[in-house]
Amino acid sequence: MKKIATGILLFTKNCLLFINGVLVAYVVYIALLILIEGNRDTKRASKEGNIPL
Repeated sequence: MKKIATGILLFTKNCLLFINGVLVAYVVYIALLILIEGNRDTKRASKEGNIPL
């Protein structure tokens, strides 16, 4: 019985770690997308001569 409980605990721990990793990766991906898009916008704006602050 104790073995099963430990197994379930390990399984849930691994699942949580996995979900956490996926969430972190997703957040980083979105942050990078925003940064890239923002850079593109500022480059375009600086070419036109009006840089929004």
